Amino acid sequence: MAILDVMSGQIHMLMTTVPTVGPHVRAGKIKLIAFTGPKRNRVFPDLPTVSEAGVPGFELTNSYSFYVPAGTPPAIVRKLNKATIDGMQSPDTRKIVAADGGEVAPALTPAEFHARFRRDYAEIENTTRVAGIQLR
Repeated sequence: MAILDVMSGQIHMLMTTVPTVGPHVRAGKIKLIAFTGPKRNRVFPDLPTVSEAGVPGFELTNSYSFYVPAGTPPAIVRKLNKATIDGMQSPDTRKIVAADGGEVAPALTPAEFHARFRRDYAEIENTTRVAGIQLR
């Protein structure tokens, strides 16, 4: 609904994903300002990153992940991880994701994913603390 609110002028700005907004940009209904990733998006290569646009070091990316309950046997976690990587790294999946402006994340082991998640979470937690943002 937020995309409709931007198109109708109800709100002035929105942060969303390229695959979500791309068709509306191509139709001339939404104007992109900057890309939040670490490098320019290949679908909109003329769009600067937020860092290039004046906020050095800014990076905010989006990812989708699978989670299982704590205590799930490691063998099952490894099997799910392998199936996910095999599916996401397939040429067909890469082609579909790329067509919408997305990018398949690098394949990570469960331990690497856990470390990345902890690092990203800590960064968001620090940013909200420093900015004085209180979640309710």
